[in-house]
Amino acid sequence: MHAARAVRMDRWNHYQWMKEPGAEGDSYRERFKASREFAADALEVEARRRAIEGVNEPVIYKGEPAGIWVNKRGDRVAEGTKAAKFVPLTVKKFSDLLLIALLNANKPNKFRPKKDQQPKAEPPPSIDDVVREIAEALGESESDDD
Repeated sequence: MHAARAVRMDRWNHYQWMKEPGAEGDSYRERFKASREFAADALEVEARRRAIEGVNEPVIYKGEPAGIWVNKRGDRVAEGTKAAKFVPLTVKKFSDLLLIALLNANKPNKFRPKKDQQPKAEPPPSIDDVVREIAEALGESESDDD
């Protein structure tokens, strides 16, 4: 939707062009597929950067950014000093989840959990089993219904 708005086009046109028969439709679909792959590659590059290089996040103290005041030479000065500027403190954060996702995608044989290593979930009990357990816990049985 944002892409259509950026080029001042109704997004309905995209869906019509995707359905277009013949060489013209094939050409549009190929270009659209290529643009999706380009976008996915850009997302992968950004995921890799965040996972490996990390991102600087501001340090917040009592709801305010923490930092220091420096002069033009970069020396620490008191707040309010003429021509001083505030330099926020940051902490480098890395994304373990993105790193795991990249490893799973790029080396699945080595990093993706094997099916037999994944915990097996018990199927939930049926409603009849639950009712029976409750009746037994209350000291009742189905024969009491008679």
